[in-house]
Amino acid sequence: MQERYPTLVHHDELPQGGHFAAQEQRAIYADESRASSAPARAARDGTSS
Repeated sequence: MQERYPTLVHHDELPQGGHFAAQEQRAIYADESRASSAPARAARDGTSS
């Protein structure tokens, strides 16, 4: 994945969910949303993710 998308920040294959993951697996979706934005928050705050 990194070779194809060199600026990709976060990628994960989830065990559950589908096209409507936000509605089907709310907790997993929330965790992934937080994880994907962690590097940007860390850069903004001057900390490591």
